Amino acid sequence: MTSKFIEKLERTISEKQTHIALMIAPQMIKMPLPMKRHDDPFFPFGKEIIRATKAITPVYLFDLAAYLRLGAAGAIALERTMSYAVAECVLVLHGPFAGPAYAEISDENAFASDAVTLHSLQNAAAYLQRQDRGVFVLEQQEIAIDSYPQNVGGYNPHQGQLHITGRDGLIISLRVFGDDAIYASAEEDYAAQARHYLEVHSE
Repeated sequence: MTSKFIEKLERTISEKQTHIALMIAPQMIKMPLPMKRHDDPFFPFGKEIIRATKAITPVYLFDLAAYLRLGAAGAIALERTMSYAVAECVLVLHGPFAGPAYAEISDENAFASDAVTLHSLQNAAAYLQRQDRGVFVLEQQEIAIDSYPQNVGGYNPHQGQLHITGRDGLIISLRVFGDDAIYASAEEDYAAQARHYLEVHSE
């Protein structure tokens, strides 16, 4: 069976020629100075970070908890930010979700992500009803990646790495960057500095 999720991931990595995944977790206290003039800065902040980095970033992870701290305004900002990035990138909604009750959260009538993070592999099947969806299981220890079913990978936050088996049977690994990149500067050049950080540290 063809995996549309893996196809998209491999194509996006090939187009951008990097193995970068960028976690966007907006925090009011860390907002760059230009963003503090906005009543709801999460969308303009995320949009500018993506605009500056999308040419070299195949995968974006969006921290659901960070957005929902703003309540409904945060949910709207998340939806708009993901919509801005969707055409050219693989989008992962980072919960991580604990059970099948949230399985429709990645559908078009919700946040339209390509993948989600999960606490447990046993919940993966509920999120994989479509071939264009994937999951990354939160890992507390090393797990043999070849033991995962199709479209299932691992996310090790301690090592800052996503990994999943490609169509050729080889492991695709992406290095996950986060606050150090998106908050590399608090000045007007914050988005450009985020890209510079990725360029320097991904080599």
